[in-house]
Amino acid sequence: MMSAENIKEMLNEIGLPYEYDHFSTHNWIEPPFIVWRIPGSDNFHADGVTYAKIDVLNIELYSDEKDWNNEKKIEDILDKYGITYDRTGEYDMEIRKAQEADLPALLDIYNYEVEHGTATFDLHPKTMKERRAWFDEHPGGRYILLAAIEDGRAVGYASLSPYREKEAYAATVELSIYVDVAYRGRGIADQLMQELLSYAKAREDVHTIVSVITEGNETSVRLHEKYGFLHCGCIHEVGVKFGKPLGIVNMELIV
Repeated sequence: MMSAENIKEMLNEIGLPYEYDHFSTHNWIEPPFIVWRIPGSDNFHADGVTYAKIDVLNIELYSDEKDWNNEKKIEDILDKYGITYDRTGEYDMEIRKAQEADLPALLDIYNYEVEHGTATFDLHPKTMKERRAWFDEHPGGRYILLAAIEDGRAVGYASLSPYREKEAYAATVELSIYVDVAYRGRGIADQLMQELLSYAKAREDVHTIVSVITEGNETSVRLHEKYGFLHCGCIHEVGVKFGKPLGIVNMELIV
């Protein structure tokens, strides 16, 4: 039986940042980090005092890629404390075509990046009316919008959108992937990329996929490289956000 103080002592030995349940948008950090949870406890009472018996402890390692070293470190610490454990890398997540009911979550995911990040060059949060129009522009076919569903809500999305308006660009699409800040580091972007590319490769009306990535977003660049995207040029200081000049990296995949 461990107390919350014992658990924190053990987590401190691992040496990674950690938080109970989730990192909020106000204290978000980049992976790797740990989230710990106590899914349930058997409480008992004696002499007017409530005692908590912790039977199950969930420790989740969030990382941008397979992290053998930190997984081994966690296992070694658990062994040191005499804690038996089961490993799992699976989450109860579904990837499906986005539905109108997903719009509030999709709006929140995007607007977080508008207000706090540089993945988008939008400077002002989108309204629900604007996002519904965007949703309607992805009915399926060549222009698809996929949502990652976990805990009963959309926690990420991926889309194929028109690259340019001129007709000769019809077989070229632009890829975008966004993940809820509280769910990053769990491989959701990777799974969305897999699903989206499988979808695109099965279509005869998609020939080239273009992705425009903010310069310095190495996590996104590595994800695209993993799936065969090639670098096809940078444009430096093409935008300004938070008072900082920003460039873009163009990547392409011919399917």
